[in-house]
Amino acid sequence: MSFMTEGIVWEHYIDLPSGLGEQALAQIEGRLSGTLPEAIREVVLTRAGQVTTPEVLRMAHGRETSFGPILYAGGTKSHDRYSYSVEAEISHLECWSGQRIEDLKLFPFATNTARGHFCVELDNPVKPIVFVDFDYDPEEIGAVWHVADDFASLLSRLS
Repeated sequence: MSFMTEGIVWEHYIDLPSGLGEQALAQIEGRLSGTLPEAIREVVLTRAGQVTTPEVLRMAHGRETSFGPILYAGGTKSHDRYSYSVEAEISHLECWSGQRIEDLKLFPFATNTARGHFCVELDNPVKPIVFVDFDYDPEEIGAVWHVADDFASLLSRLS
């Protein structure tokens, strides 16, 4: 895979519904009027339900969080593991921010298994990776943290 970084091991974390993905991603991209970076598209399609070892991501100002699991695309509320779907996290982002995801232009692709989500900023030409922390109010400093310029950079920062 093109985004793999030396020293990263992918491990099964949770069973998810199968046969989903490409069509669901296209629908979400259409809704967001944006295109996902190829590495994010690839990781959602091939690594959904997996986590990395190492898993700790060090952020600015001494903050750190775990990275993963990767979310799956195509979730519906009838799925046992709906909370691990891109669609569920989009709903959470909308409730948290009070904005429609079309306006936020954030694509959630992983969680820290707590109250944080890793997202791609689709309205930024670079499409950086940010960490959205639901423990903060949306306007509060610390609510959204830049963590990497791209997915390979994020993986290279895991320890």
